[in-house]
Amino acid sequence: MKILFVNLPPTVGFDSTYVVRTGDLGSDGDTDIYLSPLATGTGNVGEFLLENDSGTFSLDTSPTLTELAAAQSWTVSTQQSIVLEDINVDGVWDAFVTGIAASSAFGDAVDQIVVSPRTAGGAPTGLVAVDADVIDFFESVMAWYEDFGHFDRRVSVGSLVLDGFTTGVFGPDILARCVALWG
Repeated sequence: MKILFVNLPPTVGFDSTYVVRTGDLGSDGDTDIYLSPLATGTGNVGEFLLENDSGTFSLDTSPTLTELAAAQSWTVSTQQSIVLEDINVDGVWDAFVTGIAASSAFGDAVDQIVVSPRTAGGAPTGLVAVDADVIDFFESVMAWYEDFGHFDRRVSVGSLVLDGFTTGVFGPDILARCVALWG
């Protein structure tokens, strides 16, 4: 079997120029997140904020200029970081924001996956909380994949749905990396 992967231009999705900035946008006591490129105007993903409402994040893909100016002034976080991985296997790097669950600044919030757009400058297409169900899903699929007893022959690809976002095919290398990220 041959699998064809389409490489999209490097001007699409997240890249290593993004950093995590944290601050309290609404002065509500909840720490919010802004993923920003190191240099203004150099990012491949449209401007957005991860707004924290008592430990639950939502994706704001149309922040105002005032909100962006405030977020751009926030300090770069040393406790949260971005791991680039093509979680949904669409050929574009997604941003796995780590260190959220380990920080008391976010209450009961968990780490987040920001799903990249497939067009340059587009808004992220989704936000997935890396909760126990998501971790269990990846661990279960990996265990199923590694267990030769399930089928007479080993299945090498599958498909995935996270919070309504259907993804492309994925193989054991991506499953292993995802399980390792959360393990």
